[in-house]
Amino acid sequence: MSSITLLVFITACPFLVVADIQYMPWPEHLFSCLESFQKVTDITEEVGEHIFRHCIDVQNIKSSKLSWSWVNITGVGGLPRTKRQATTPITSPPSGYRIRKEYRTLTDDERNRFHAALNAMRRAGEFQIFANYHRNIPGRNVLQEFHNGPAFLGWHRVYLARFEEALRRYDNTVSLPYWNSSMDFYMTGDPANSVLWSNLFLGTRSGFVTSGPFAGWPGGANSVLNRDVMLNRRGLLISTDDINNVLRLCRTEDVSFPPRRPLNSIIEFHHNRPHSFVGGNTGDMGTLPNAAFDPAFFLHHAYIDYIWELFRTRQRSACNVDPTTDYPNTVSIQGPNSFMWGNDLSAYRNIDGYADYWTRNWYGYQPTPTCSSVNPDCGSRYLRCDTTRNTCVSRSASEVLPSTGKRRKRQAIAPFSDVNAIYDNAYTPKQNVYSVDGVCDTKLWVYIPVQIVHIRPKGYTFTSFPITAGQLDASFDVYYAPTESYLYNYSQPGNPKEYQQCQKYESGAKPIYVTSDGISYYGTYTDYAIVDGRLPVQSSVVYIAVKKPSGTSTEAILSARDICGCVCKPQCLVRNSNPPAYKPCSGAIKLTDSSTNMYASTIYEATMMEWDIAFGNIRSKKPDAAIVFTCTFGNEWPWINYQTTLNEDQTRGHHVRTPGGLPTRYR
Repeated sequence: MSSITLLVFITACPFLVVADIQYMPWPEHLFSCLESFQKVTDITEEVGEHIFRHCIDVQNIKSSKLSWSWVNITGVGGLPRTKRQATTPITSPPSGYRIRKEYRTLTDDERNRFHAALNAMRRAGEFQIFANYHRNIPGRNVLQEFHNGPAFLGWHRVYLARFEEALRRYDNTVSLPYWNSSMDFYMTGDPANSVLWSNLFLGTRSGFVTSGPFAGWPGGANSVLNRDVMLNRRGLLISTDDINNVLRLCRTEDVSFPPRRPLNSIIEFHHNRPHSFVGGNTGDMGTLPNAAFDPAFFLHHAYIDYIWELFRTRQRSACNVDPTTDYPNTVSIQGPNSFMWGNDLSAYRNIDGYADYWTRNWYGYQPTPTCSSVNPDCGSRYLRCDTTRNTCVSRSASEVLPSTGKRRKRQAIAPFSDVNAIYDNAYTPKQNVYSVDGVCDTKLWVYIPVQIVHIRPKGYTFTSFPITAGQLDASFDVYYAPTESYLYNYSQPGNPKEYQQCQKYESGAKPIYVTSDGISYYGTYTDYAIVDGRLPVQSSVVYIAVKKPSGTSTEAILSARDICGCVCKPQCLVRNSNPPAYKPCSGAIKLTDSSTNMYASTIYEATMMEWDIAFGNIRSKKPDAAIVFTCTFGNEWPWINYQTTLNEDQTRGHHVRTPGGLPTRYR
């Protein structure tokens, strides 16, 4: 599909300045990550949002901005460091061997004891200590020591084992269960309606966690624990096909980063998706430094460890490979002999995470239950047998919980305790936590208008057909672009990879999500615009928050995608262009105190920047947006190195305009 290229400029400035917003090149680590993916895949093979969010994580973990001074890893609630720090590797746990089971196969008593132990651990402050191991600290970017590389598998194995041992000090009968998300993947209904998100298990699925065993828990952003479990996003979960893609290989280097083809064999890459399923756009699980504050994190990672153990077993039985020594050839902080981060982990080297004594002395796994038409019993009232696949799948909350007989009103923050309260959080306002470097306050944020331009792809037909001489013609709808039009020829067909079983927008109402990720600060914000996907081309505006520039500049990167994970491309307004013209850019921006005419302190004020309301008359002022995202969804790689064009000399004003260019004036 042809890209939208409106202007080509030559400039000597490192930043392109338009109306007090400076357009920046890609942050170094983000672009390097995107380049590494481009070498091994394209967006017809991998979901664009999945690639970009992984690279945002890489940018964050390698950035010094992702650390905060208040992080306490030495002692909380009367637990001093001297009692917690390991000095020599412990190869056998004091509390003895334990078996990890799938969360929904626990008896009610086992599950309640597990919840009680977690709550006791949190009240003592020890849960927070372990959660803080999973974030950077001032002066040390520890997250890069065990993410995006071969240390990921071993570090998290040791981390979970030491966490589980600490948990057993509160109740030595409990063990850490695992959440097999493939059981939700194959549910007949929406996985977001799984019993997992009822008060019997993890509680609230969307917004601040106000119900269930973890109601009122603090989250990682100095606010209440927050979730944004995604409806109609089955493809964010792990399928048996994903697992089989891992298990068909033999070497650890083939199932770990750095990326290589095929990407669908990399365990860490698969692990990212359930993080996004639970954390969504605004929840703790969706951000690396906050993820471990959600108990769902430990259940999810136990399943990732279970998959790795299946792989290790196959290495021995089918590949004649010793998993204890099959550590990829890596140097520096993820090398085999580098010591692990975390007081309880600091005596272990990365290679120690590959040792056999973990599953020999510390713990084992009860296999995921199976079933068939002959034996359909999955061993739990919270599971049922899908006899078409001979697979145990999760029941929905409505299948196992009694109905109240009355319908709950729609809420901005709705706990999933009433099984009749089913709502679509694709169209529900997002509860952002407004955290800037760990401080949660809406006054620290300002809003900028972002324009969305959606061009209807070919291949869609909506059920509103023309009638000629009394005959209905269902070959096309009344909204389509004529085949002889420029727009029709412009919107070349594409087939970018989408999340599996992604819900289509039959009504035409389509949300486009826009996210700001801090570069000069740690913080993220997401909201969405609604476009009418029926129309040949349609525009909408969303107001996106970034850190308020107070004395220092604010740097952030904006990105946009649809509900299926297909990404939109940013374009930036060219200074002094008349009529307004746009050029491709990275989406990275810089705001200063002098940019006050480009942002507002509230969404209301940002809206009033665009509307003139006086004496009963309403008139659009519609200033040209500084950034426009064009959603065309072609097959071309959407992340181009715009650093070169931004560093060229544009002062001469020479430019080339493509015929009939979009946006912002449409043909």
